[in-house]
Parts: sequence; C-alpha cells; structure tokens
Amino acid sequence: MALEISAEERFFTLLNQLKHMPPCSSRQEAHDMLLLLWMRICESAGARRELLNRMRQRTLCAEHGWKNLDKSPCHLDSDTLPGIRIYLHSNGTIVIQRQGGAQDSEILHFSARREFAEA
Repeated sequence: MALEISAEERFFTLLNQLKHMPPCSSRQEAHDMLLLLWMRICESAGARRELLNRMRQRTLCAEHGWKNLDKSPCHLDSDTLPGIRIYLHSNGTIVIQRQGGAQDSEILHFSARREFAEA
C-alpha cells in the first residue's frame, strides 16, 4: 500500500514540526529526534508496520548511509527525497540542504542555541 501523502509533503511536515521541537545538544540526540518525527509522520500517512520496523532499526552509522562520521558535521543523502542532504553537527545543530542545480541551497538550520532559519 502506498503512503497517503507524497514524500515531498511528508518532508514539509517534518520541517514544520521541527519548528516546535526543543533544541538538541548532541548529534545522536538530533538523529534520534529526526528519526522519531519521520516515523510518526510516515505512520500517520499510512506506512506499513514492516516499513516502520525497518525505520526503527536505523542508526547513526555508515551502514545506514551516514558519511563523515569522524567529522562534524556528518551527513546523509536522502534516499526518499533525492537532492536532499541532512547535516548533523556534534553540538546537535541540524542543517537540511537541497543539493544540485546551480547552487546548493539551505532549507533549514535548526541550531542548538534555538535559532531557526528556513529558506
């Protein structure tokens, strides 16, 4: 069964919900918060239990697509939304960027200091 809303709509829901979340203090906390929000959004969109269980198993590791884990920030290129890259900084800052085109553009900057900027 397909999800009831598109990946793009789920992505914008995620951006909207991030505005109301408390700041994160670590990379792991930021990862866990993003994963939990994404799972909730997918569940409300009608995702199957099997998909949610697979999501629940994802961790902040190279095997799950994260790169530069030995640096800050590390990043993940979304397999759900091609062209979207998520950066996690060691202090909990989250930056989401659209890749490609003439220039990469920042979509969201969610800072540990509770600054929020959306492009």
